[in-house]
Amino acid sequence: MKLTPMSFIMATWVNQSRVRFMRETDLVFFQPLWRRIAVTVFCILWSVFEWATHSPFWGMVSLGFIFYCYWMFFHTFEEIKPEDKNQDLKKD
Repeated sequence: MKLTPMSFIMATWVNQSRVRFMRETDLVFFQPLWRRIAVTVFCILWSVFEWATHSPFWGMVSLGFIFYCYWMFFHTFEEIKPEDKNQDLKKD
């Protein structure tokens, strides 16, 4: 898979009729489940802090991050299997 300058910024591909917006390096970084959970928990704690300190604007921003984390890391996330890594290396 060759990356053009635009696809490096926002790699987009269609996989099982879904369009994904995530760089390939991000997908590799978030492969371990604990990292995805840690980022989501951090956003939840940030949201609780903002709502507890009566900052509704930042509370809503952090809620948006929570929904984004859920959507990208748990709902539509597809793990890279070892077979997929070998196929990508053979294509290049």
